[in-house]
Amino acid sequence: MSKRNLSDALSVAGSDTIIGSDVHVKGHIMTDSDISFDGHMEGDITSQGNVSVGVNAQVKGNLKGFNVVVAGQVRGNITASGEASVLSTGNVHGDIVAASLAIDSGGIFVGQSSQSQPASSPTTH
Repeated sequence: MSKRNLSDALSVAGSDTIIGSDVHVKGHIMTDSDISFDGHMEGDITSQGNVSVGVNAQVKGNLKGFNVVVAGQVRGNITASGEASVLSTGNVHGDIVAASLAIDSGGIFVGQSSQSQPASSPTTH
């Protein structure tokens, strides 16, 4: 494979980012696309798109995205310019600022919430 074709094949620009349950991250993740995180994280996750925290995830840090969905454990603040959702398996210890907030039956939220102005949908790349 030529250098150019290899570079094109390895390019994932604009695609969704998926991080599995066997991954441990110390640091910060920033992306323009949607991200699904199911591993262990010490640091912040910031996205221009949606942020999904899977049922196996343990995050010690802040989350920021358009919509933020939590099915795992988060110890940190959440900022969503759209909707923040804590699913039935979700556990959030921190403050949430979002245009709207949904907490499923069984979901745990310990902190303060405040409502922000709704934002328009993130642009698709």
